[in-house]
Amino acid sequence: MAVGGFLRFPRGAEYVDHHNIAVFNGPTNGAHHVCFETIDLDAIGIGRQYLLSKGYKASWGLVRHALGGAVSDYWYDPSGFRVEHMTDGDVVNDTFPTRLNPHNQASLEQWATMEMPEDFLRA
Repeated sequence: MAVGGFLRFPRGAEYVDHHNIAVFNGPTNGAHHVCFETIDLDAIGIGRQYLLSKGYKASWGLVRHALGGAVSDYWYDPSGFRVEHMTDGDVVNDTFPTRLNPHNQASLEQWATMEMPEDFLRA
């Protein structure tokens, strides 16, 4: 049974981001997070130090996602909404096959500096 999908804006042979929208079944309706692409891994690390110094609450990260390959760092904004900073995501074109992948820890991360929090998969 499919529990979600990564959707992209295809442009034929032109390479585009691995996904622009992700949609998943969940316990509630709502947005899970918003993502901002950074220039490189250093920007994520420096951003992490800055957010820690200002007292922001980390959600999950640093993490290299297995699907899409991005390095991400997740935080909560002051209202409690999750924000992702990412870099180095995969780009694909129309030769990239549509696949079904298992939904498990191995499909969520190649590596992480902290375990995925229990509430991460909830909206």
